[in-house]
Amino acid sequence: MSASPSFPEGASYWRLSRSIEESCEAASIAAATTGNSDVAARLGTVVSLLYRMACCHWGCHGKEHVFEYLAGRTCTSAHSAYRLMGFGYYDEALALSRNIAEIGNLIHLFFTDNAHIRLWLDLPDKDRRRNYSPANVRAALESLGAVVPTDQDRYSWLCEVGTHVTPRTLPQAHNDEKRPILGGVFQPEGLNVSLESLAWSVCTVSAPLAKLALLDREQAERLFEQSISLVEVL
Repeated sequence: MSASPSFPEGASYWRLSRSIEESCEAASIAAATTGNSDVAARLGTVVSLLYRMACCHWGCHGKEHVFEYLAGRTCTSAHSAYRLMGFGYYDEALALSRNIAEIGNLIHLFFTDNAHIRLWLDLPDKDRRRNYSPANVRAALESLGAVVPTDQDRYSWLCEVGTHVTPRTLPQAHNDEKRPILGGVFQPEGLNVSLESLAWSVCTVSAPLAKLALLDREQAERLFEQSISLVEVL
């Protein structure tokens, strides 16, 4: 009886992993250009506009650049999430969408009550973390009678699927059988859920940011209109 082939280790393991991920990415790209073409394309436009805002492509408009930096964090998280979902790491992509959703709720609070911008900037770090925690930001929006872009139920779901482990945690189980998979395997349901979650989270940042940021009218209107256009196809 011959010995079974050894499982790759060291550099060989990473080469095999990369090969599997690239195969998954090819299937993901094919799917994103057919069933999810509108969402993927419109998300690309919104992220592109945010990218240009973040790096002052249209000119430098702010002294503290707080909105530019928040747009930049949103962009880098969106780029990372898009790559991860292409490789079949849907849970990790959802974790990044959760991070963007936190920024979206905060930006919406700034839009609803501008006084929070200065408070958030000037508070000591410890007080800022306490007063503007994700839960407190949602509570502040509710107290103002405002819409909460990512409410508690949705936020809790993103946390449980993408971030916090529980006794029910199943890695990458985005299939009808709820079978756990260790990534690198294309799952249509995983791609759909993670892509749409990313698109919504990005819109919760980009739409109010278009109204808050010191952009020229043409760029501000285009960012807002493209954000609404993306929401409409979700």
